[in-house]
Amino acid sequence: MDALHFPLPNQIDLAPGLVIVSQISGGTSKTWTATLIIDAAVRAGRTLKIFENDRQDILGAYGKVNRIKLAATEEVVHNPVADIEVHEDLDTALRRLAKHKDETVVYDTSAASLNRLGYVIDMLNIPDRVAAMESHCLVLVPASARPDIASEALATFQVWKSIMPNPHRVVPVIFHRDGDPSRVPEGHPLRALVAVAEDGCIVQPRVPMQVLLAHKGSGLPLYQLADLRDPLATMDIAKRAGITPVVAELMRRACGLTP
Repeated sequence: MDALHFPLPNQIDLAPGLVIVSQISGGTSKTWTATLIIDAAVRAGRTLKIFENDRQDILGAYGKVNRIKLAATEEVVHNPVADIEVHEDLDTALRRLAKHKDETVVYDTSAASLNRLGYVIDMLNIPDRVAAMESHCLVLVPASARPDIASEALATFQVWKSIMPNPHRVVPVIFHRDGDPSRVPEGHPLRALVAVAEDGCIVQPRVPMQVLLAHKGSGLPLYQLADLRDPLATMDIAKRAGITPVVAELMRRACGLTP
């Protein structure tokens, strides 16, 4: 069995104006993916507008989070544009991109909302509008070696790729949470996903689940935990986060190693 190799994303100078994190399945590390991209944007000096419809409080460590509540199914039946109407604030934030080139809008989306969100993005003509602003969209799709997650990631990828042609990018974010993704067998859906990922893949290193849970409970942004210039600051961080110093030390080290 040949090891699966992951093509790296092409390096470009232009930061995305809109980042969407999407996966059909629940529990696939969508919000952790959003946390990583938000943290990277903060480190790069971007001004962020954060939106979510997944009820995850962890993103609040980075500032105000705008919650979008999708319309109830019975409401959509009587009002076909209900989902579009609840995205008015997102639409307003995107219109700012024409004059505010330093801003990035991040949207962390919930499971099982792919078709509804795809409809909203398409009907609001967001891909063409963002491209006309000389920016682009980036869709991140979490995946792993678990066959059902990889299969759903492939389906998610294909939907977004049909909506987001070049210059927009759709990039799988592959985690080690369910085993070594490079060791999946022939015919595995992860291999099919990587084969069509023309914009490259992002592969995350192994991070213990205990570290992820400790970070989620700390309320601190990654960039603060990853700042190892003062290796003796762990006690203060542990006190602020309400965790033991030994877990705080491990968390700081893991965050410092995470790209």
